Amino acid sequence: MNTQVLIRIDPIEEKPNFRLVTLSGQVDESNLHMVEEQLETLVNHDDVRVLVFNFRDLEFINSRVIGYLLSIYSSMAEADKRMAIVESNQNIMSILSLVGLTTLIGHYGNLSEALEVLE
Repeated sequence: MNTQVLIRIDPIEEKPNFRLVTLSGQVDESNLHMVEEQLETLVNHDDVRVLVFNFRDLEFINSRVIGYLLSIYSSMAEADKRMAIVESNQNIMSILSLVGLTTLIGHYGNLSEALEVLE
């Protein structure tokens, strides 16, 4: 399967140690490497303390992507960093909930809600 994903990484203006990672499209084994390449630096960067993932326009993820998200979570937790999900569509949220990721990673309706909790 050859799917397309767009990844955008933005600083969060009022939070210099936070980054907003927006994924759009479909992520599977055919393009996961592109996501990994872009996120690797963020996860390991000392100045980045919180990653907020916006999944509003994410249409599809498979088990490898879920495993990768768990790997990011583990790496960040070991470094006393945090991660959150905002604006996830219902299908993606159902999958993440089914595999238990929502018990580990905070999920919020929008960025403002997440920022209030992640102070």
